[in-house]
Amino acid sequence: MPSGSASCSAICWSYDLLTTGAQHALRHASVFRGGFTATALGSVADGPVGAEIDELLEANLVRRQGEGRGELLELVRAFAAAELRAAREDEDARARHRGYFARLVTPAIEAFDGGEAPGELAAPMLPDHANVREAAEGAIAAGDQERAVVLALGSRPMW
Repeated sequence: MPSGSASCSAICWSYDLLTTGAQHALRHASVFRGGFTATALGSVADGPVGAEIDELLEANLVRRQGEGRGELLELVRAFAAAELRAAREDEDARARHRGYFARLVTPAIEAFDGGEAPGELAAPMLPDHANVREAAEGAIAAGDQERAVVLALGSRPMW
């Protein structure tokens, strides 16, 4: 994103007005695809983020995606991802993202293999389908075979 663009200027200005904690949360929100919950973002940001999400909503850097979920517009996500890389926090954030979603889908492995209805298993995971896929692709790229397998097996009900 060109630094002189009006969009960048507005996002940079808004970002600079945030508290340090909200900046941290926004950077870490950039690893999500298709939205996030406060619990998921807290896991990736490595701490509670409730007040920070409220601040980001107030600053119009996060928008509500439904009850209990937030999301970043793509332009904001790209800015936050660049800030995450600049802060050298991206590898740890992505590893925590993979870990969170591996834990999220793990119960579905045994349930699916035990014959539970795929639709019932998939329903609570569907809002995070893009995140599970992102986590699986990230695990493969990072050579994290154990998590890649867990994410693949746990996401079977969504297929």
